[in-house]
Amino acid sequence: MPLALSLKDRSALEVAVDAALESRDFRESRRLLEELILAAPLESKYFERLSELQMQAGNVAEADLARRRYHQLIQIEDNTKLSPSVDRLTSLWAAKSDPEKVIQVAGYQFSGFRKSAFGHGSLEVACSHCGRALIKVCREPKDFGAFEEEAKIFGILTEGECVSASRLLGAGALEEDAFEGSSPARYQILSYNRADRGGFGFPDMVLALLEQQALGIYNGALTIRNMRYDSEDKVLRFSNYETAERLSERERGLAPIDFIGWCSQKERARVAAGGAASFLLGSQSGHDWIWKNGRLNLRATQLFREVRLQRLGEFFSQSVDTSKTFSEMGSGWSQKAAALRQLGFSGACSVLDVGCGMGAGARVLSEMGCDVTGLDSDLQQVRAAAILSNIENQSGEFRPLDLDYDNPEGAWDVVLLMNSLHFFIDPERVAKRISELCKHRIYLECGLKDLAFIWMGRWYRAQENWAFETEADLKASLGRWFPQFEWVGDSVPTDDGQRLYCLERRSGN
Repeated sequence: MPLALSLKDRSALEVAVDAALESRDFRESRRLLEELILAAPLESKYFERLSELQMQAGNVAEADLARRRYHQLIQIEDNTKLSPSVDRLTSLWAAKSDPEKVIQVAGYQFSGFRKSAFGHGSLEVACSHCGRALIKVCREPKDFGAFEEEAKIFGILTEGECVSASRLLGAGALEEDAFEGSSPARYQILSYNRADRGGFGFPDMVLALLEQQALGIYNGALTIRNMRYDSEDKVLRFSNYETAERLSERERGLAPIDFIGWCSQKERARVAAGGAASFLLGSQSGHDWIWKNGRLNLRATQLFREVRLQRLGEFFSQSVDTSKTFSEMGSGWSQKAAALRQLGFSGACSVLDVGCGMGAGARVLSEMGCDVTGLDSDLQQVRAAAILSNIENQSGEFRPLDLDYDNPEGAWDVVLLMNSLHFFIDPERVAKRISELCKHRIYLECGLKDLAFIWMGRWYRAQENWAFETEADLKASLGRWFPQFEWVGDSVPTDDGQRLYCLERRSGN
């Protein structure tokens, strides 16, 4: 079966699936659906139908896998469709300019160019036809210097994987014939930020400012039209950096509440010079409650207030207690760190943290000299972990990935499974994937009987697939799942009746 099918061939297969269903040949229906999935692995409708068929056949685990994949793909499709704001902006821009002027740069097509509404009037901007990128073009030599400085600022934010800013997707010089009869021009291509305007407040802006402060950037114009809030991502992003500036070491080192005071002074000066009204100055009063000893209360922000794991109680979510931020809801990581040390973990190695949450483990391990990669299927927690990592100037990479479906690229000295393995639909399959990723040791935290909760896209579903009568039974099962590894030392207690186990790769494996 070829992995690439034409739309005509796919339509024929869909008709064949319907025919098999009518004749109640469920086995043939599943086979044809699996062929369609191989040919079009991002089509959510095929996984929805496969889930229904697996459930009819009594294959609950397989049905759950297909259903979860369906919900994941629905989210992906929602995020990549043209949002209403993109449609509206594109039509407005096209109405005010030449809609026939179309250029293609770095694989994106752009049209509907208009003059920038921000600092430099000579700049032209346009949204890509797919709605995922924004291009800015500078054609005035006198403005090239400032334009290239802005590109460097975007480069700093992109290299730091800044969550609260656009990513620089490309920059360079356009060919002379890119615009008919025009002179050479400089361009930047930026990721387009979704926005629905609702839901954000003063604490959300403070969080974005603190992330960019740590990366050495001040936006320079904290106006309402320069802010885009995505209620799905729950992140406020600044949309323009034409007046941004780099911070000195002293300014980067200011405590959070002092830095917001510094920003207020800059905004007062900007407004006094005739600039647009400042969102920071207009919303600053009445927010003393978001601070504690000069630190930001993360629970005041949308991103940290509505973490989905908090629906399951404090034991499942992570608290935050850093030099610049705090969040008192959730469990800490001190007991886990102590248990790791008891089992011989010394740091200074590469670590894969599976189920990293908001990066509590990564912060502790980073201080121990580890190079940490965190994985989590919850996109919101991955964003939160990345922002905190930036604010605290700690190393770490955070990826949204579900090991029930995908393999991460790379290999690590140590893999951590802290209260996470039993959350997967098929722990044994995940164990085999982890064995391929781990070069030395696996540290696994679990209890004998752990109730797991599977995220189904809109709700959690409890599953009881992790129950052992004795520790010997648990070790026997884990020994089968990790055959290339052997037990090291005795288990160590951690949180709420759970224990930490250590497995080490056998020599020659």
